Amino acid sequence: MLSRRFVRPIDQQEVTAPGRRLRRWGIAIVAVSTVVTIAPFATVPVAQAASSLQFIATSYSGSGTTWTRSVGSDNATLPSGVPYSSSYGFKMTAGQIVTVADTATSRSVIQLSMTNSHTTQLWVNLPALPTSGSWEVANKFSVTTWDGYYFKVNANGSLTLITNGQSRQTTHTTRAGAITAGRWHLITMVAKIASTANSTKVYVDNTVEISSAHGSDVGYSEPDNRSLEIGGFTGCLGAYRAYDYELSTTEIANAVTELSATSMTGTCPATVTVSYDGNGNTSGSAPSSGSATSGSSYTV
Repeated sequence: MLSRRFVRPIDQQEVTAPGRRLRRWGIAIVAVSTVVTIAPFATVPVAQAASSLQFIATSYSGSGTTWTRSVGSDNATLPSGVPYSSSYGFKMTAGQIVTVADTATSRSVIQLSMTNSHTTQLWVNLPALPTSGSWEVANKFSVTTWDGYYFKVNANGSLTLITNGQSRQTTHTTRAGAITAGRWHLITMVAKIASTANSTKVYVDNTVEISSAHGSDVGYSEPDNRSLEIGGFTGCLGAYRAYDYELSTTEIANAVTELSATSMTGTCPATVTVSYDGNGNTSGSAPSSGSATSGSSYTV
């Protein structure tokens, strides 16, 4: 029971039963009791109806190419034969892509547009950095105008965000060493749409690595329904989250804490040996090769 009244210092308050009248300093006060229900405080980003989409590798069934979402209304499609473990998620190679279809229900969440704020998060571990050049990590863009966004990780451990839109391209790169080989990182992009105060921020774990103000020109648009793609790198993918609103610094820090406390923190192996018995799997997932031979092993 909480009483709705003005607050006085504790040594000047009198305890009274509901409905009793008391007099203090010549003022008549009636204590009115109100039952207040307080919802549990969530320490992690909370799904807001249809405004978020979340995938955790531990929600994968262990077979097939469907990655069932933990929050949201759409599933993701995995590359055929991608190795999986409950401790390191999906072991991706440079040619493998996870896709999230741009549907009527997911569009506002995965589509970076000029009309809504947006947050994208990836929980990844790269056992090694590119020896030269860069690897793509995720992208969502138009196949006709190339408007959209791209994440890349570079040989020096920096992360690059490229946004296309409104007939121009904007490129932002973090400091060298923002990404450490062999370590789990939460990469977060926050695009804030607020009239004349638009901005883009990129976090690696709890640290803001890119902060760019756009004024009234956000510098990107995403007009078509091409799928979101995650992949193009060699490493492990443990989770993907997207929100059609701006996550706060506290929510991002809470997400790092939450994911660090899951089983999805194991060592990402440089290679995985997959055994295939011709009908089922004895270890890992079946290779994608159509010429798989019973009893063969494949290193990926």
